[in-house]
Amino acid sequence: MKVNILIPDTIDRKRPSWVMKIEGINDEKVGKEAFRGKALIGGSFTELEIGSLVLFYEEYMLENADHDEPYVILYRVERNGELKTVTSVTGWDWFMPIRQKITEILKSP
Repeated sequence: MKVNILIPDTIDRKRPSWVMKIEGINDEKVGKEAFRGKALIGGSFTELEIGSLVLFYEEYMLENADHDEPYVILYRVERNGELKTVTSVTGWDWFMPIRQKITEILKSP
């Protein structure tokens, strides 16, 4: 069953960001390229299957810092049409924990 979902939007469109419906993982790649799926448009509505995984990535400027830092959230689509946070990671070491969580979810019955 599909539900209509509002895809999270970025804080600052000038900074790198992307949102993707996750359909699989390519273990031979790292970063964004490791995730197979459909690109989604932040701030828009789209229909997704209940249980779908949505990965949100955004780089933002830390307060009193001179560099950007990634903020990554893995969501699951719920029956009520909301996105539930499965896990989130801040910092440049985001990839492994996110990939591990997605792998765990995709392999579970």
